[in-house]
Amino acid sequence: MSSISFCAPCARIDNSSTSIKFCMDCEETLCCDCVRAHKTIKILMAHHLIDLEEVSAMPVEVMSSQKHCATHSDFILDFFCTYHDSLCCQSCIAIEHRGCDKVLPLKKASRDIKLSALSSDITDGLNQIFFTTEEVLKNRSSIIQKVENESASIVKSISKTKVSIMNKLEKMEESTLSKLSVLQGTLVFHLKSDCTKAEHTNKLIHEYRNQIEFLLKNGSNNQIFVLLQELKMVLSDENQKIKGIIEKLQEPSLLYKETPMLVSNQDFGSIEITSQPCSIEYKETKHHEAMLLFDTRKTPRSFSLHHEIQVFNNTEVHESGISGIVFIDQNKIAVCSNESSMLYIYDIMGKCLKEIQLDDQCQPWGIAYNSTTQTIAVNLMTYKLQFIQNFKPGPAVDVPEGAAYDVSWVNDKVYVGGQGKMYILDSGMQEIQSYNVGTDNLFFIHLRDDKIYLSEYSKDNLYCIKEDGTNIFTFTSEDLDGPDGITSDGIGNVYVVGRSSNNILRLSSDGTSSEVVLKEEDGLNEPIAICFSKNYKKLLVSNNKGTSILVFDCVY
Repeated sequence: MSSISFCAPCARIDNSSTSIKFCMDCEETLCCDCVRAHKTIKILMAHHLIDLEEVSAMPVEVMSSQKHCATHSDFILDFFCTYHDSLCCQSCIAIEHRGCDKVLPLKKASRDIKLSALSSDITDGLNQIFFTTEEVLKNRSSIIQKVENESASIVKSISKTKVSIMNKLEKMEESTLSKLSVLQGTLVFHLKSDCTKAEHTNKLIHEYRNQIEFLLKNGSNNQIFVLLQELKMVLSDENQKIKGIIEKLQEPSLLYKETPMLVSNQDFGSIEITSQPCSIEYKETKHHEAMLLFDTRKTPRSFSLHHEIQVFNNTEVHESGISGIVFIDQNKIAVCSNESSMLYIYDIMGKCLKEIQLDDQCQPWGIAYNSTTQTIAVNLMTYKLQFIQNFKPGPAVDVPEGAAYDVSWVNDKVYVGGQGKMYILDSGMQEIQSYNVGTDNLFFIHLRDDKIYLSEYSKDNLYCIKEDGTNIFTFTSEDLDGPDGITSDGIGNVYVVGRSSNNILRLSSDGTSSEVVLKEEDGLNEPIAICFSKNYKKLLVSNNKGTSILVFDCVY
């Protein structure tokens, strides 16, 4: 902003006047005369003027003072429905809020927002998560150092024991050190994994804190109100994530026990991992504002069909049409088809917004979205993944042969299903580990709460495993025939599509109970893929061999 030196309104009438202020509402630099006009003209008196020096510190995300409606892109979100607790445009009022008697202009709804409980709650919530993740990072770093110090201490103890029995115990020493290395590596791996999760949340919250701090100091009420509405769901999701991280944190130690009487073929001693609960506590901030959060930690009581999005004609699809659906925000989805080399972007009402050409000769199957980098990953079924950032496709990247089906992306790891095998890849698409799961094609994969769920269509099996490949449970049922797409709701229940049985089953997270929640009478016919919206208010199912998408409202 330092390069802007002339008044924007005056420049439009070919008058070069030096600017002295910046209007947050007009998003323009102003000269002395225009500043005086803003302070004199009644309609401009409520505009927020700031010094030019403040503009350089402004986050890019808050530059736009008005947000356009996702459904009606030609209209601005300038109203707020207190009954539905949602921002809306003039067109939304006529269509979706006709019966609402509490629709307020945004200016009125955002009055005194800087001093409101909502502003305080969001700010406190962001601060609480940010400082807690800072504490997690410090704690994990100290534990890593402690583990490494303990490892070094054990090596010294082993060396002292070795001196007295040098000739006989070379192999014993190698065995003990090898076990120590494995245990140390295991501990450090899990501790660094904790750091990765905390860093991801910390970075995201830091960005939001910068935005809200700047707006609370310099922004208009409208801007603050719009951002706080966006952060309500973010705060709810991140609260659950950080609580989940804290609940699972342990403070492990390495313990060496020397063998009292050394005999042939024995190690120097035993090395054990001991653990105690982590000392970090997380106290979720209290929310005083009644309209603050929608509780996503619920199980939907039922599902009501809202509308159907027709993507392909029946003649265009032979076996599997829409093979992947993912929400890229609350109102937009990305869709891939096994019978088209295109990636489609739709709004929730069924309008096709973009068609993106993927790599030639591909048959896309799996799709995943990284919200931090705003990048879509598509498995091309040619042992290649293609990444689309800002709706621009990058070059296809080779993956291990066999990694051909659905893809899931969590932090810096990518998980891919194959034929009787699951692959874990790093950020460079290099294989970290692979595990045998079942014997046939694992068409769909879903990650939730450190558990990995995979469907084996031909065997009617749904597998649940840990990241180290350990089997937790295998689910089968007379109600489930041809399992395909998998997703989970806000509380962690798992939903699996029965393509051949024309239904959807809901399982408890431990696989001990299940029930049919949608069936043929609800309109299901050879369903394939499935996913929830980010706020768990809508459930999408690709239907009729993937030619269309059924949009269900979740009833709580």
